[in-house]
Amino acid sequence: MRISVSQAGNSVEVSGFGDPIRFDVTGLDLPPLQDHTFAAWLMLPWAMKTGEAIEIDGPVDPLAIENIRRFSNAWELWEPSKFNPVTVVAASRAEPTTGEDRLTFYSGGLDSTDMLLQLGRQPRPSTALTVHGFDYPSSAGDQFAELRDQVAPFLEALNYRHVTLSISRVAGGRHSYALRLAAAGFLFSGMFSEGILAADANWEQDMALFPWGLNHVTDRYLKGKNFRISTVGDQKTRPMKAKALLQDKMALQAVSFCKRRAIRPKNCGTCSKCVRTKIMFSVFGDIPQIFVDNSFDASLTNSIDIHDRNERVLLIDLYQIARDEGLAVDLHVQRLFERLKGAEATTGRRWDRLKNRLFGPRTAG
Repeated sequence: MRISVSQAGNSVEVSGFGDPIRFDVTGLDLPPLQDHTFAAWLMLPWAMKTGEAIEIDGPVDPLAIENIRRFSNAWELWEPSKFNPVTVVAASRAEPTTGEDRLTFYSGGLDSTDMLLQLGRQPRPSTALTVHGFDYPSSAGDQFAELRDQVAPFLEALNYRHVTLSISRVAGGRHSYALRLAAAGFLFSGMFSEGILAADANWEQDMALFPWGLNHVTDRYLKGKNFRISTVGDQKTRPMKAKALLQDKMALQAVSFCKRRAIRPKNCGTCSKCVRTKIMFSVFGDIPQIFVDNSFDASLTNSIDIHDRNERVLLIDLYQIARDEGLAVDLHVQRLFERLKGAEATTGRRWDRLKNRLFGPRTAG
């Protein structure tokens, strides 16, 4: 795929693969782009599926070219039937840029809100970037505006200016999550040298969720000579992040994590993500009044799918934290954990029976 980049002030257009993809920046003045590496990251999710080389009609960071190859090779290793290795060919080599400041990715969700709390109030004005086109589709302009209003007091208190980037189209699939962020961050390589984002999981959870779009293996490839993306906060898992938010009223009023797009930036209180967040809050104290439906009973907890990898990891982690900290485990959480362990045991016995039928019982010797 041959890709070209054009710019008119704060609007950038990437052409060559389907309809042109438009980037629009608000909150700062985007300088003339001297590095088109962001376009290579943007195209990589599609190229990994098609196996096409990415040809950028402009300057690209040579270190990023090598890391794109490594990133795609990793996913080919994990799922060779779905993904292909990708090479990038650039018209020229990107010259060193002068970006020195740090860009902070902020979605308004639990992870990024806790990250900003950990970083604390900035000693000098810093930049928080929220992308319109990820959690909020490009058509949801009014809801995205509501999110901006909702998080404004929180960002102001921590001394951040709020920059937003609208992307008209992004690739789907779990392999694309980190790459979308890389495309967004590398667009600002002329102004910033690093973009930081909240880690989705710690190392142990990565192994249970694997392969996931944001993970410690491939996250380390999201860098070039001019710009790099770093994840922070992987020493804390989500229950501990929820605990931190309970101690900050402004963060609670800002946070948005609901799965129901029509409700965002509010939190419905009944989708699986809201329910599991209620469970986390309940272990550490009262459920805050941040849900449209603030009720909490067995019927809600029974909606948790213990066969879903994300739900399983969260439930086990929450149970372990409560046990290790000597907290009273909610009866609903206890029953969910027992169901999970029972399902594990049943699956193990079925697998043993299947192996015996296929290969015969194992014998020592």
